[in-house]
Amino acid sequence: MINRLLEPVAVKLGQLRQVDQPAPNFSGPGVQVLQTVAGIVMALALVALVISGIVAAAMIAYGHFARHGEAQTKGLKGILGVVVGAAVLGSIAALINWGVGLKVVS
Repeated sequence: MINRLLEPVAVKLGQLRQVDQPAPNFSGPGVQVLQTVAGIVMALALVALVISGIVAAAMIAYGHFARHGEAQTKGLKGILGVVVGAAVLGSIAALINWGVGLKVVS
């Protein structure tokens, strides 16, 4: 019974496999501007991460020397956030390139 229900789905999937995959084309109107804006946004994000790292390190130092545990804990959380943010920012280009190379239908 399940085979009879899934048979039309299998036929449709077989038809999808016959569709050719288009090659990515990055020469459209406005693409250069979009790439420039994306580069500026990534540069600003990197600057914000560096500033945040400096502030978090200062909070850790203040918490250590003033014996203020809460400030030190917030500074450590800030450093963790900076590391995660830098990892995400650094992997964006690789994820886009990986996504462009995916074959949605084989």
